[in-house]
Amino acid sequence: MTEEAEHGDPDPTQFLSGGGERGDLMRRRDWSTTPFGSPVNWPQSLRSAVSIMLNSRYPIALYWGPELALLYNDAWSPIPGGKHPWALGRPGREVWPEIWDTIGPLFDKTGSGMDEATLARAVEPFFSTKGVGKGTGLGLSMVHGLASQLGGALAIQSRRGVGTHVELWLPINPEPVTNDAAQHQSATPSGSGTALLVDDEDLVRASTADMLTDLGYAVVEAPSAEEALRLIRNGVRPDLLVTDHLMPGMNGTDLARIARSERPGLQVLLVSGYAEAEGIAPDLPRLTKPFRSDELANRLAGIRKSNDLAHRGP
Repeated sequence: MTEEAEHGDPDPTQFLSGGGERGDLMRRRDWSTTPFGSPVNWPQSLRSAVSIMLNSRYPIALYWGPELALLYNDAWSPIPGGKHPWALGRPGREVWPEIWDTIGPLFDKTGSGMDEATLARAVEPFFSTKGVGKGTGLGLSMVHGLASQLGGALAIQSRRGVGTHVELWLPINPEPVTNDAAQHQSATPSGSGTALLVDDEDLVRASTADMLTDLGYAVVEAPSAEEALRLIRNGVRPDLLVTDHLMPGMNGTDLARIARSERPGLQVLLVSGYAEAEGIAPDLPRLTKPFRSDELANRLAGIRKSNDLAHRGP
C-alpha cells in the first residue's frame, strides 16, 4: 500500500498542480513507459523537487535516477527545441546522444570535499570559501534554518579528497494539503506599486524578487546601486526601494540617500547580512538576511504605517 493510500489522499499527484503547460502535460502523461513510473509512487524527494521546478519562473531542468531521466518546466522548454515535448521523462542519453559522451560524465563528478574546520562552519551564515563577490554564504544557512523551523534537519557528511553528501530531512504532514489550504498558507498580497530591488548577488535578488511579487509589487531589478540610479533617472518611478547594503561600488545607505533626494516620499528598506550597523544610517528601516517572506511582509507593513502617520502629521 502506498503512503497516499494509507492517508486517504484523494489526489496523490497534487504535487503536480500548477506549472503551466508543463504541469498540465505531466498530469496527463502516461509515465508507466518511462524510468520514473507512476507519479503515485514517486519518492517525496522527487515530488518536492518537481513541485519547486514547476512553480518557478526560472528555467529549471532536473535529471533523476540511474538513467538521469529528464524533467523540466515551461521556462526551460525552448532549450530542447524540436525534441520538446518528446524529451520529457526520457533518459538524458536518449535526449542528447550527440553530446552525451561529453556531458554525461559531468554528472558523476563530485566536489573535493571539506576539511573538518570548513565542515564545522558550513551552515554558518555568511561563511564562504569563495572569494569576495562570488558567494553570499547564505545557501546552506537558509536551508538549515528552513529545515529547523519545519522540525527537520540538514545532515552533511564530507571528507577532504572524497566529496560531500548532504541529506535534507523533513517531517511528513499526516494531513493531505488541499488547494484551499495551500492558498491560505501563501503570502497575502499586501503591497502595491513598483518596487526597485537592488542586490549584487543574483540568487539572493531572484529570491527576494519572488517574495515581493507574491506581496503584490511590480518588481524592477538592478545588480548595483549605480544601475538603480540610472533606472530612476531614465524614468523608473519606484514606490519602494529594497536594497542590499554592502555592494561593490556605492553602498545601499548612500543609494537610499540619493534616491530619496531625487524622489521624495520614497519608501526604503535596507537589507544587510551583517550584524554590525557600521555605515548604516540608524534612521533607515533595516531587515537582516536571511529572512522569510512573512518577515519581509511585516517589515514593509511597518514602513507603510510609519509613512502614513508621517503624512497625516500631528
